[in-house]
Amino acid sequence: MKVSLDFSCLPVGATAPSPGPCWGSSGWTSCWWCGCWWCLLHSDGLMVTLGSGGMFVEQTRAMATVDINTGADLSPAAALKVNLAAVQDLPRQLRLRGYSGQIAIDFAPMTKRDRKPIEVALRAALRTCSVATEFVGWTPLGHGELKRKRERAVLNDLLK
Repeated sequence: MKVSLDFSCLPVGATAPSPGPCWGSSGWTSCWWCGCWWCLLHSDGLMVTLGSGGMFVEQTRAMATVDINTGADLSPAAALKVNLAAVQDLPRQLRLRGYSGQIAIDFAPMTKRDRKPIEVALRAALRTCSVATEFVGWTPLGHGELKRKRERAVLNDLLK
């Protein structure tokens, strides 16, 4: 299987891959957004920062899971804002990691009327993705479900 790493998110003129761990004064930074091999390998379980909140993108044995949190701000407006930011970045995060199959999204708490704008934004973001990804629908608990075609092996499996 051909291994292809996606470094399209690096700034113009930057070199890839990065030589090693990215450690800031407050611990792990979110520099694995850059796509460096070290950070992608160790990114499972780290939070992707989205303004005041963030999302965790993790692979389990059965499926990939996405957990979106608002952080300290618990207002409905903050939940909608973080959910919209997450769905716009989600296709990129899935592509970087090579996740496919069934993907469950645990959105930040929102009302049922807020589901429509989230779904519209998610479908629009998925149209830009090169890998065939379908929004299947909502579960009774309010989770979103995706079905994504397998294009390559999961990045963590390739780099172990």
